[in-house]
Amino acid sequence: MDAETILRKLVSIKSPFPEELEIGNYLEGYLRGLGFRVEKQQVEENRYNILAEKGEGGEALLFYGHMDTVPLYGTWESDPFTLTEREGKLYGLGARDMKGGLSAVLAALEKVQNQHVKVIVCVDEENISKGVWKALDEKRDWFKDVGLVVSADGATSQISGGGANTVTLGRRGRCVVCLDIKGLSSHGADPGKGVSAINEAARITENVGLIPLNKHEKLGSDGIFVRKIEGKSTSLSLPENASMELDCHFVPPGSANEMRSRVETFVRKLHDEGKLDKRTAVTTTLRKRETPYLEPYVTAESNKRVGELIRLVRENFGEIIYNYGSSVADDNALAVVLQLPVVTLWPEGMNAHAQNECSSKKSLAEVESLFGMIIEGWK
Repeated sequence: MDAETILRKLVSIKSPFPEELEIGNYLEGYLRGLGFRVEKQQVEENRYNILAEKGEGGEALLFYGHMDTVPLYGTWESDPFTLTEREGKLYGLGARDMKGGLSAVLAALEKVQNQHVKVIVCVDEENISKGVWKALDEKRDWFKDVGLVVSADGATSQISGGGANTVTLGRRGRCVVCLDIKGLSSHGADPGKGVSAINEAARITENVGLIPLNKHEKLGSDGIFVRKIEGKSTSLSLPENASMELDCHFVPPGSANEMRSRVETFVRKLHDEGKLDKRTAVTTTLRKRETPYLEPYVTAESNKRVGELIRLVRENFGEIIYNYGSSVADDNALAVVLQLPVVTLWPEGMNAHAQNECSSKKSLAEVESLFGMIIEGWK
């Protein structure tokens, strides 16, 4: 089957996390039908990763994809679970992120003959990446012979919407920093005797733009925004407690722990400059989650395997757009933990995580062709 036919099938299968069982069953059957040796790795009840392999010996080429989508958002102009073509674009939930890229991979796998090719398709990428972390924790040996990772998960970026000539070689990291703010209660009729924790949270919010940001020549700049503020008065009293969360994307040399420390230093400076009441106590922590936060990475163009892929793209699809993702994906975990070169390629599209999500029909066919060339040229 070609990529468009496969995409039509994948879009028809509802797979918002954590409901990936049906699409997982389909992918397992498809890969077995191509002669791949398939292992199902249980992640949670009715949720499993697929690890597939064909051929052996030498370095393996690994394709990565995820099977989940985000929930349905917005008002669509067509049925989001029926692939619909309009003006050269293919509309459907997941068509851009990432059933389009996954379909191109699956179609290209028919080109595998004597090459050593592996495929991993994970659950939960759109949530907290439980699938890929499970694979990295329990199946590390499975990756030992991999020479190159080709991800088909489109990168959110300001440079390009994708396409066969868009080569993504890195992504920023991300974490969430929590601030617990302790003010001082007083009677609501005499607020001057206390400190409103909500007012202090507002002052922090007003000054978030003063947090120093790192810059990177490839990945751009850090980015921080306030994602949540909570607090309330109980009885006729000043609110003594409030909390807030900062959503932080960061570039090297930053890390999740370094970002938390940077926010802590920023709050201390607000105290020193009198922008926060001296009676206010602020505690900073990383928001707890079941999986590690994803750290940034950059893939070196000088890597031999990456260089071979770049030449292949240039020879067949013209001038290359070098792209770097502004947000995170499972690619971050694979690159950072395995220390492998990760290159991301995906069909041009738009509206990821939004209504009327789509991929370009022409670009889908081109990326399918490119993936086939990568397989045929693998030695």
